[in-house]
Amino acid sequence: MHRLETLGRKGDRVTPLPANELDRRIHALLDGAITGEEHRELESVLLSDESARRRYMGLAALHGLLEIEAEQRSNTVRQGPVPVDLVVFRQRRRLFRVAAISAAAVLLAGAFVLRLLFVPPPATATVAMSEGTIFTISHASTLAKPPPEGALMPGSTLRITQGNVELTFGSGVKAIVQGPENLTVIDHRSVAMREGVAWFHVPAAATGFEVRTPELRVVDLGTEFGVIARPDAADEVHVFKGKVKAEALQGVGESGVLTANQARSTFVSGKLRETKPAPERFLTKLPSGMPYLHWGFEETDPASFRVSGTHPRAKAITATPRAAAHPSALRGVSGRFGRGLATDGTGAFLTTNWEGIGGNSPRSIAYWIRLKPGVSYLDPVVGWGERSGLRSFFAGVDHSNRDGRAVSLVSFENVWYEGTTHLDDGAWHHIAYAYTGGRLADGGPEVLGFVDGKPDSLRLVISSEASPGGVHPVNTDTTSHDAYPLTLFCHLYGAPDGIRNPVEIDELFVFPGAITAEQVGNLIRFNRPDPPPRGR
Repeated sequence: MHRLETLGRKGDRVTPLPANELDRRIHALLDGAITGEEHRELESVLLSDESARRRYMGLAALHGLLEIEAEQRSNTVRQGPVPVDLVVFRQRRRLFRVAAISAAAVLLAGAFVLRLLFVPPPATATVAMSEGTIFTISHASTLAKPPPEGALMPGSTLRITQGNVELTFGSGVKAIVQGPENLTVIDHRSVAMREGVAWFHVPAAATGFEVRTPELRVVDLGTEFGVIARPDAADEVHVFKGKVKAEALQGVGESGVLTANQARSTFVSGKLRETKPAPERFLTKLPSGMPYLHWGFEETDPASFRVSGTHPRAKAITATPRAAAHPSALRGVSGRFGRGLATDGTGAFLTTNWEGIGGNSPRSIAYWIRLKPGVSYLDPVVGWGERSGLRSFFAGVDHSNRDGRAVSLVSFENVWYEGTTHLDDGAWHHIAYAYTGGRLADGGPEVLGFVDGKPDSLRLVISSEASPGGVHPVNTDTTSHDAYPLTLFCHLYGAPDGIRNPVEIDELFVFPGAITAEQVGNLIRFNRPDPPPRGR
């Protein structure tokens, strides 16, 4: 977690530095080579120790005289052009010499102001993050000094690839932001969201806080609310407490005041359409790790399967059996942990009401699978997206052309990879895929495969035509009318239809980000992405 530094004060209890270490730190400061931590400790010592300040002033004066003499000698002896790196070095030394002399003068007056040379202005917002979060912060070029690490200033942009971030504004506003996210701080009273899902808590003193998306402007009137901005769907505002003013930024620009338990989405005409409030789509506190969904298949009736996990949508997800030829087409079996789920290969499948992870967002999927020997498999186990238009994602089983054995399969928009580890031996095997959102050297999606916790080499077996530059785009469609939600045992293409081979699975996990090999190992050992607390 990142935080603003607490400034030391005169009179604080400070551990003195040994004489040789004090001299080393002072020389490092004058040479511009001191680290941030060493600088803070040196400052505390100088603030509290008169003898250390006298030592500093003496070394600063000597350092300045020696550098002047050395520079004059160098200018007299050197012939020809001066190397650029030497010019930069001299400029840096000159800067710190001026700083040292200035600080020494101020110290003589009884005040220490070196901090002004190193500490940037107060931040508009600070950042804390969940474990596994990947993000970058870029700042406006007009800033005179860089902000502290993990701080946002006016003009700063936060880009979250995966994970979750908590923003704390100086005004008291708090936000929990879910990746992927692209958010820019305009000032202490307003932010712009190009993409993402964010929950905001605005105290009374910060009433008027504003959130803008490409399609929507939301002004707080003393409340708690959430905003969704997606490039492939309508932007939304959901009010949980108090009220907000919402205004469409396109077309007729309809506006209105919303109160608790109301929500609106934008429409192309600039109207605000009423939509069902969905508090389950938002995180209201920062989770410790990456959120996830978990299907354990412990219930006897597939229609009553419950979803657990830390993902905010978990409690609202339901399952519905489809196309069952008879009641036992989808049935419980003895699983790897407790009960598992099996299909008998007569075309039955299971669909949910969760749309899956769209676009090019990182994602991971993990589950146990058991296959019968001697069966020619080409079947998906779990997937989502627009299957008929090839804008889908799924993982399953492939009948390898190399040796006729069943191996793992993962597909992104008709870019298919198959593994190398044989799965059709009647035993339980653990499968995991982690897509980073990045690209391989050949332009394909960067996806890591694991079988039983070990890396599984992936081979490209089918590939759609690449875009210019040889890049195979990943843009999973989860919002169109032709997109299917997360579905188990469903056929690859066309109209919904179940697979025609018997498959057994257990303990399905889905993550909105790329998990690590360590987390895969935890899933195998503990059936959870992190180790259980000690003593359990």
